[in-house]
Amino acid sequence: MNEQPAAPRPNRPPPRLVSVERVERLTPHMLRVRLTGESLAGYTMASGPASHIKVVLPQDGDDRPFIPDYGPDGPILAEGQKRPLSRTYTPRRWHPEAQALDVDFLLHGDGPAASWAKSAQPGSLVAVTNPGGPYNLDASATSFVIAGDDSALPAIGTILEALPASARASVLIEVEDSTDEMELESRAQIDVTWLHRGDSEDPIGALLASTLRQAKLPAAEAGRIWVGCEAEIMRDLRRWLVFERGWDRKAIHTHGYWKLGASNHPDHDVGQEI
Repeated sequence: MNEQPAAPRPNRPPPRLVSVERVERLTPHMLRVRLTGESLAGYTMASGPASHIKVVLPQDGDDRPFIPDYGPDGPILAEGQKRPLSRTYTPRRWHPEAQALDVDFLLHGDGPAASWAKSAQPGSLVAVTNPGGPYNLDASATSFVIAGDDSALPAIGTILEALPASARASVLIEVEDSTDEMELESRAQIDVTWLHRGDSEDPIGALLASTLRQAKLPAAEAGRIWVGCEAEIMRDLRRWLVFERGWDRKAIHTHGYWKLGASNHPDHDVGQEI
């Protein structure tokens, strides 16, 4: 029997060129940038919260991002041609009637995305991909623990807004100080604790980890836990939840949003090896 050749894989859709409509400072370390453009026609959000997109940035002094043709495996580059410069972000809110996308940028460090956001103004150009990789929120769960550092704040915001009114959520968020606290909305009953690391010499996320270890967790059969923070701290917490507290891996979601000493950490790091 002759084997049928595999069907060719479709090309990936290229990033969509968009322009800045406005920039809003939410806190000293967080900017919200609203992006618009005709290319956003037909844009849709992922099927759940805490999804991710690639923001493609200008580089080498250009005023617009480099967007090559895309094949099944990504950008098609000529010999010696640089790859598009991109970083991963959570799409914070989509406004379909205005074809506008809000993206929140954390301003820690001097990476290319934070540097671009600091200087962004109306008319500045970037490109965005379609969203993917959302959190599979179990709407039948009645109790949630949601914990993250500053990098996870946009994702936490989308999760809280997606929770059903029947749910309760204990929320732990580590930030620098009280000026970085933000208003968070949810239909659910939420109890938010802001953790201020101040000028501590401990790694970012250490306070979050120690507080979560001391927190009262819900019963595993009705509870769900979501954690987003630095990659190694995330792994330590995942090991603690699985091996010391006995939580089923299906009831927890952990995400390494960044890694100390690394740039452009992979967007799919969920500690899946644990």
